[in-house]
Amino acid sequence: MRLYHGTFETHLQATDLQAFHPGRLGLGTGVYFGLERATAEVYGTHIIEAEVDIKNPLLIDPEEPLRIIDGNIQVALRTYEDQPSITALETFYPFDIIAHDGEVYEVRSLSCLGGLADWAAEKGYDAVIMRYMRSSGNCEEVVVWDTSKIKAPDA
Repeated sequence: MRLYHGTFETHLQATDLQAFHPGRLGLGTGVYFGLERATAEVYGTHIIEAEVDIKNPLLIDPEEPLRIIDGNIQVALRTYEDQPSITALETFYPFDIIAHDGEVYEVRSLSCLGGLADWAAEKGYDAVIMRYMRSSGNCEEVVVWDTSKIKAPDA
């Protein structure tokens, strides 16, 4: 999957990227990418293109609230648009993720959001892809925690 990482560190290449926890507004520890180049440009002027080997992502997308593979529900998403936003600067409604084993991960605050990548890794996912959950323009993020999956794109 071709992804884009924005940074101000002009010396970095795809194979230099390291997992980190971005703080209160992040999804947890990992390397952050955008599905679109424009998303990466929000985070820095130096855009790194990478090929990332993602096989089993946790997809969080209100336009696709059920992920069904081989006839089985793998994950379900439930949003609460009747409740206040969990962020002050944009609309980001609370939500639940219901995993294939029935366990529910509730996001009611930014601190809950920050543990999402770790929870997904424990459940066997290799990335989190979050789309269309925020009201801001560039509204998709991809978090990958295994840096061995990140390669320079083929020329």
